[in-house]
Amino acid sequence: MTHTTLMQTHVAASDRDETATIEVGLESRRDALSLMDALSPFHSFMVQHTRERWVVHAHAPGCHGEPLEDLVATIDHWSGGSEAS
Repeated sequence: MTHTTLMQTHVAASDRDETATIEVGLESRRDALSLMDALSPFHSFMVQHTRERWVVHAHAPGCHGEPLEDLVATIDHWSGGSEAS
């Protein structure tokens, strides 16, 4: 059983471009890879900041115009289901 700890979530939005970026901090590479995979429609990528700190970045709108609400819903769904894996 894996316990997911969302260390930090940061949202930056631009009214001018109608875009948003979300950064989610995680404590394990496995969780970061899993979240990055779930967020693939949102131009996701991850960065390792320290040995135990990973940040997954994602952008809205997504590849096919998916809105910020879908991005947030995907993170909510992932974080609810990842503790059981």
